[in-house]
Amino acid sequence: VILSQGGQAINENMRYRVYLLGKEIKDPQTGQSLGNMESLCCDVVINRVTPNLSYGVLDDIKVDLSAAQPGALQVRESVPGKITARESAAEAPTEKTVTPKKTKAPSSVAKEKASNKVEKDDW
Repeated sequence: VILSQGGQAINENMRYRVYLLGKEIKDPQTGQSLGNMESLCCDVVINRVTPNLSYGVLDDIKVDLSAAQPGALQVRESVPGKITARESAAEAPTEKTVTPKKTKAPSSVAKEKASNKVEKDDW
C-alpha cells in the first residue's frame, strides 16, 4: 500500500493500526457531523518512507477490503511488538550455527528406563 503520510509522521520498520472509515455519524439534534464510524481493519508494516509518502504491507487483515475506496483507510497508533516472519523476510538473513544434541545409545536408554521403574511396594 502507499500512504499519503511520510517524513516525520511515519517511521520505517514500524507497525501501525489501520482503521476502515464507515458511514458518517450526525448529531440527531443539530445535524452536525460527529465524524465517521471506524472499524479496526488491519496493521500496516512500513517498508520505506519518503518526505511525502510511505510504502508498506498490510498484515493481520480483519475486514473485506475489496470495496474500500482510496482514503477510506486511516493510519492511527503505532503497535509495539515483535517483527513477524513476513516482516523479517525483507531483512537480510543471518547465519546461525546449530549444535546437534547429544543422544544416548539405545541400550543406555533402556537401562535408564529400567532403573527408573517404580515398584508397587516403593512408597
